[in-house]
Amino acid sequence: MLMKPDCIPCILKMSTSAIRILTSDEKIIRELLCEILKIPSLRGLYWHITSSEVIELVMEKIMDAMDDSDPFCALKMQQNEKMMELYPYLKNLLNEAPDPLYLAVQLAILGNAIDLMISDTPLEIETAIGERLQETRIPVERVLEFKGKLDESELVLYFGDNSGEIILDKLLIETMKEWRMKSGERHDLEIVFVVRSRPTLNDATLTEARMVGIDKITSGVANGIDWPLPGTIT
Repeated sequence: MLMKPDCIPCILKMSTSAIRILTSDEKIIRELLCEILKIPSLRGLYWHITSSEVIELVMEKIMDAMDDSDPFCALKMQQNEKMMELYPYLKNLLNEAPDPLYLAVQLAILGNAIDLMISDTPLEIETAIGERLQETRIPVERVLEFKGKLDESELVLYFGDNSGEIILDKLLIETMKEWRMKSGERHDLEIVFVVRSRPTLNDATLTEARMVGIDKITSGVANGIDWPLPGTIT
């Protein structure tokens, strides 16, 4: 999707929050934001560009200012460690669920909210997940459609996103494989987990995917984009 007016304040807010994770020096923050505000699309001068591509430009400025090709490395490790502490609890939820695949899909959807819980403790995240599960309902027909396609497929291309939430992706991949094993005679399901080639924000690369053991359950590949784009484009 190309840039819209509402994207501008959203990206600027994200940029400010990201920079404050890296430094508390107000002078550096002001100078870096001034550089970011020079990006034409954040001044309403160029709209034929996606928000991901604009964030890529923001990331390049942050990386240059910090002289670091992976400035959010520590944050990514912290997010993975917090969610790995919850892995046994979440795995137990799935084992006790009447429909583990349905619950695993719910959890993967909730993974998009992990960014909002960066400073929370594992217990606080566990509580938030429990509360949000009640709000995240998936239409039965969509679940049946998903199961039907999963049962017929030989290859699933699974695109990962942020560190931390990839624990929930791991749980879904495990559950998909287990469900396929129980659903019939065909067990030849290959799942390929796609991550970023280059560090950008707190997005997962192969390093973070291996940190949580995704490489132990399925094959992982980098998306081949050799610049800090927070997404995958063709």
